[in-house]
Amino acid sequence: MVSQKGNCRSIYDKKLVQAMEMDTQVIHVNGKAVAEMQNFLRAKVVQ
Repeated sequence: MVSQKGNCRSIYDKKLVQAMEMDTQVIHVNGKAVAEMQNFLRAKVVQ
């Protein structure tokens, strides 16, 4: 999911992966509403 584009991005990419993992944990805790928000945000990013 995270593409490496040189060493200067690796630190940012690691933080991005950590944030995604935290988002996944939040979805497990709070359930459907958070999952819908994640889907909405992903849809905006794709566009």
